[in-house]
Amino acid sequence: MGSAEAALEAGAEAAGLAAEDGRILAAVRQPLDFQGPERFARTLAELARRTAEEAGVSLGDIRSVGIGIPGAVSGGEILYTTNIPMEHVNLESLFRRHLDLP
Repeated sequence: MGSAEAALEAGAEAAGLAAEDGRILAAVRQPLDFQGPERFARTLAELARRTAEEAGVSLGDIRSVGIGIPGAVSGGEILYTTNIPMEHVNLESLFRRHLDLP
């Protein structure tokens, strides 16, 4: 199949997986149930896995993951958000504990 890109929208906990040519391979949504940064990162990683599974894509074929956050981010650290109670949280490192993809 080649490689794919995963995109996660953290405000609504939605995920999509796209092929190199831009075709959407799968999309998954679930309601936001924020229970702290660690659980949030784990939920996003599970959502990415579920999306890959629905698309029939192995995790090894995912080239990168992008996470959209409604707020300000610097170098993988959430500085603040507008709708999720997080400030100064390194979401990149939390996410990579559960799914180690760039």
